[in-house]
Amino acid sequence: MQKKRKKKKFHIKLIVFIVFVLLLGLYLWNKILPKYTLVATSTNVHYSGVGQKNISGKDGYSTTFTTSNGKTYKEYKQNGDSSWAERYYWGGTMAENGCGITCLATLASGYHMDYTPEDLRKKYAPTKKDHLAGDSISSELQNYFNINNSDFRYTDIYFEKDYIFNWLKEDKPILICVWDKPNSKWTTSSHYMLLLATDNISKVYVSNPNGDVGSHRMSRMV
Repeated sequence: MQKKRKKKKFHIKLIVFIVFVLLLGLYLWNKILPKYTLVATSTNVHYSGVGQKNISGKDGYSTTFTTSNGKTYKEYKQNGDSSWAERYYWGGTMAENGCGITCLATLASGYHMDYTPEDLRKKYAPTKKDHLAGDSISSELQNYFNINNSDFRYTDIYFEKDYIFNWLKEDKPILICVWDKPNSKWTTSSHYMLLLATDNISKVYVSNPNGDVGSHRMSRMV
């Protein structure tokens, strides 16, 4: 049963970029984000925030990420050891298709709301074929979560490095969707992820709902 929670108004505007543009995956990851080197820590010496912390004994997440302004996100996973990984969603399972609502659960946690991916699965998928449509995410953030957001962005200016960095410096997370043959560094199909922070120099922190700790797709600064 969906948890009933009192909705709160937030004075800090959240800018959420829901990006559906042909070749975005190739453009964003190859042109904007530098090639990565797998390292033991998710941040670097230039990042001023707490960054990623390991957490044990939690259902569906093993790390949190805290920004320089003290906003802490539970980095939920759609797969792995979560209790919901093999439950139905969108004609398949959460592990296969649940990246969008898993990102929403992570996003909500940064705004002091306690929704798990399983809570959202029950809300948006009453039957095996149901799901939260991408073009409904913005209105759901506004109307259900009471989080202001920018709605859809399509033009190239929103993919530029400086533009992305400016929002992250203001502690405004960015929800992205990569598709149309995205770089296999992160995914091999359409996939939602979150950008949560920047080191103010050249890197951003990518929170990947399908990237277990220790894997080459783990959430990290790149």
